[in-house]
Amino acid sequence: MKNPSLLNYLALHRRGYLLAALWTALCSILFVTFVWQFRFDAFGLAEGDPAMDAFLQMPISDAIRVTRFNAMLVLAPLLAVITVVILMVADALLYLFRLDRDKTWFEAVKWSLRGWKPLLIWLLAFMAIFSIPIVHPYAMWCFAAIAVLLVVLLPFVVWNENYLVSAAPGNFSLPQWPGAKAVLVTAIFFAISAPAVFFYNEILSFELDGVLVFFIDRLQDFFFALSGLLLASLWVNRKRKLSFRKTISLRNVGGFFSTNMMLGLWGFLLLAPPVIGGMIISIFLMPSIRHSYKARSVEDPVLLQWFASVADYVAAYWWVLLLPIAYWLLMHTYGRLIFLLDLIADKSTPQPTETADI
Repeated sequence: MKNPSLLNYLALHRRGYLLAALWTALCSILFVTFVWQFRFDAFGLAEGDPAMDAFLQMPISDAIRVTRFNAMLVLAPLLAVITVVILMVADALLYLFRLDRDKTWFEAVKWSLRGWKPLLIWLLAFMAIFSIPIVHPYAMWCFAAIAVLLVVLLPFVVWNENYLVSAAPGNFSLPQWPGAKAVLVTAIFFAISAPAVFFYNEILSFELDGVLVFFIDRLQDFFFALSGLLLASLWVNRKRKLSFRKTISLRNVGGFFSTNMMLGLWGFLLLAPPVIGGMIISIFLMPSIRHSYKARSVEDPVLLQWFASVADYVAAYWWVLLLPIAYWLLMHTYGRLIFLLDLIADKSTPQPTETADI
């Protein structure tokens, strides 16, 4: 289907909408189940107290006349519908602005996720580094250096033509040198852009008008998309010349923009339900629940102990899993986009001399 209608385009993503809705509903059900299991202790009431029924029949607020009990019942389907609407609006915007009607971002991400074996090896390497006991002060710096080396080496391994044109990401190959030009341009780019982006996001954005900040943020999104397009093209094509006119187009920039936007949106929708639910439980409910058991000289239930242990572990080590996964997925998706957008220069075809090179 070359030029599908909007409805057909949205229908192509129906499985993703369903999975996102089910995930949000599952997290909501687990949250409601936890609250209901410890409802008396969480709200400071004795078990069997009739005041609990009165409390649950009270409206959420003066503006929202839905009772607390009914709110818990409709929480899962309501959040599931909201999740689907958010994804449909995002896909509709990509379609209407002609940024990615070919679903290039989706195909690139799907290809990246097929390589679960190299991803598992990648994660195990990071987990091994940060799980080794530090017996010497200098050992921490050695482990950090190894982690940085893994991060730096990934584009040398992934961003090469033989790896990206395969049906699925295979086992890691030896790093390949992309050429001094690609490495130098990348180093200069990050040396200039990283401080500038940090200064704007952490300092300057708080001093500017909200409307101006919104437009600058959108320009920043396109800047990230354009930067990813140019750097990935430069690395994948090695020392071959690239046509600047062919590389910079709405279709190509839109593919990288769509990838950044949808990866960020899907990451938010996957992480927000468990994170927000866990924060509400840990900050507002857990203290009163544990205080209630302590006041009665009763040991915390196994479920409560398990939840506290998992919450503490996730709060301490979330970055060991999340950041490597995000980086691995971004490198693979960017590289695959170069192949899907037909930006790998032909080795046998000479480049036009009158076209600007990058």
